[in-house]
Amino acid sequence: MRNISQYCFRDSSHRLGTNNNKVARAGNQGLQGITIIATAYANLLEAG
Repeated sequence: MRNISQYCFRDSSHRLGTNNNKVARAGNQGLQGITIIATAYANLLEAG
């Protein structure tokens, strides 16, 4: 299963080229935002 995902990732990054880095960066920022929101929501529930 790992080999298939590695092949797919390599294939997609090869096709996308430089755009892949921008997409990865945007994805990381999105994940950070979700984590911050989730943490704030958890704190809100504990406070409430």
